[in-house]
Amino acid sequence: MLEPKTRWVLKEINEGLGEQFANELQLSPLLTRLLLIRGIDSIEKATAFLYGEEKDFYDPFLLSDMDKAIQRTREAIEYGEPILIYGDYDADGVTSTSILVHTLRKAGAVFQYYIPNRFTEGYGLNGEALRKAAEKGFAVVITVDTGISAVKEAELAKELGLDLIITDHHEPPQEIPDAFAVINPKKPGCTYPFPMLAGAGVAFKFAHALFGSFPHFVLDIAGVGTIADLVPLV
Repeated sequence: MLEPKTRWVLKEINEGLGEQFANELQLSPLLTRLLLIRGIDSIEKATAFLYGEEKDFYDPFLLSDMDKAIQRTREAIEYGEPILIYGDYDADGVTSTSILVHTLRKAGAVFQYYIPNRFTEGYGLNGEALRKAAEKGFAVVITVDTGISAVKEAELAKELGLDLIITDHHEPPQEIPDAFAVINPKKPGCTYPFPMLAGAGVAFKFAHALFGSFPHFVLDIAGVGTIADLVPLV
């Protein structure tokens, strides 16, 4: 018989506090234990963790370049300039695209979305798609879940007269693209308190900033993208 090389050791918890959680918050023993193991040691903290309110969300304008991106997007909406949402083909990219589709539609923007072909175009921004966007008269291109490594493509966008707004969450390279705006919680110098947002989370923050109020209408989509991309939740 094979002997296991590892052994599960359950962390000790305050059983009395666990009973209080279970009784006052109507929680299962498993959920109670998980909360206590995470260091949530009061009814107030547990309530905030389980039933967070709008006021608990960070200000989206803490994300570097968000102000520039929102100002340019509002100008495009006001003057009817066409906007292209440039997405990605994975679950996070598709939900991020969907968030901006719902957001720009609700804002009354003139827009289209584009998701590159995984097999013929590959991942990320590509020059041919940007050239076609310029030919079709788009003024602004907003990426979701992609773009942080698109240094050459950002230069091309400038040459084509496109205002490129990058929203992404992947690790930034040493050289950041010289785009009109680059929104990424991991970008050096960004003061946003939680750097582990998914692409859908960054898109959600964009929607929050654009409307100036909590975007309940895309909260469920942001949740799907966040879970699907396996990013840390806390």
